[in-house]
Amino acid sequence: VEIILGRNPALLQAEELGLSLREAATRIFSNASGSYSSNVNLAVENSSWNDESQLQEMYLNRKSFAFNSDSPGSGMETKTDIFKSALQTVDL
Repeated sequence: VEIILGRNPALLQAEELGLSLREAATRIFSNASGSYSSNVNLAVENSSWNDESQLQEMYLNRKSFAFNSDSPGSGMETKTDIFKSALQTVDL
């Protein structure tokens, strides 16, 4: 099993997404400020989804807000492409 940590994934993301290394190194994602939970559990409980892709999109839309060390304490920005790219390296 090959484990890739730190700078290497960020370099790959920067190249893949055409980003600066600093932006590609984003690794902390959450909800928008003042928002809690992905709400995926509510969609499942209420059967308010038709296929798995809807749950995936709901999760990505809710959890793609990135913390920005260049402006700490300010509103977070949506970084869906970086989040998706980071998730591709997750092993289950």
